[in-house]
Amino acid sequence: MSRWTKLSLLLVALTGLACSTVMTALSGTPTPQPSPTLTATPSATFSPSPSPSATIAPTPTAFPTLTLAPTFTPPAISATPDAAAQKRRLRVFQQLWDAVNTHYVYPDFNEHDWKAIGDKYRAMIAAGQSDEEFYRAMDDMVAELGDEHSSFEAPADVADTNNAMAGENTYGGIGVLVTGHPKKGYVSIIVTFEDGPARAAGLRPHDRILAVDGLSLVDANGDLHSELMRGEPGSSLTLTIQSPDGSAPRDVRLTRAEINGAVPIDYWLVPGTHIAYLLIPT
Repeated sequence: MSRWTKLSLLLVALTGLACSTVMTALSGTPTPQPSPTLTATPSATFSPSPSPSATIAPTPTAFPTLTLAPTFTPPAISATPDAAAQKRRLRVFQQLWDAVNTHYVYPDFNEHDWKAIGDKYRAMIAAGQSDEEFYRAMDDMVAELGDEHSSFEAPADVADTNNAMAGENTYGGIGVLVTGHPKKGYVSIIVTFEDGPARAAGLRPHDRILAVDGLSLVDANGDLHSELMRGEPGSSLTLTIQSPDGSAPRDVRLTRAEINGAVPIDYWLVPGTHIAYLLIPT
């Protein structure tokens, strides 16, 4: 083998070695390719962070505030006025019962068991009543004594009576003051007003008014409806009257007039004596 041939082979070998070295060097550089540790793009793992923010959406759970609806418990509030009214009725009842029990003119209560009567009406009140029913019941309770001189008046009736006594009101009527007899179904005239239609027609104290235009002044509950005699001045009405002498009932036609509410005090002398009677309505 010639010298040049050996030299060429040596160069080829060296060249191959250099190439392999270069190749290994080149191939080695890619190993740092692990730099794709830039796969630290796991920053995408931050994407889970938005998902927790999405859990903020559960804020709609605030809708449970709709449970405020149960505030419709206010029905309980409406019960308090009823309770207060019931307490007031029982108090009025007790005051009335005590007044009769202490001051009634007959110690035996006109031969009635006043305690038993009170127990009966107390139970009725406890069962529940309107004001109108309560006032009617109190009048019925006193009426059980069978005493025509004792009665109970509701506040509105008391106000009307006081105004009438003081002459503070005027109304269209016939000019009479009456008292009711619930068990007998009629009213009796106590006083006739001077210059009133009743007196002008000849009606007198103790005459009984059985009906007004065919209607009784006392209803099935024993309530007095004297308003049937009232109306516009100039309007007419027919009274069915019976005198205390037992004569047959008669109809009397009257025309209402304006009546001054002041109740007159009636009086009269007993002929041939020095005795006088004075009637003071109370």
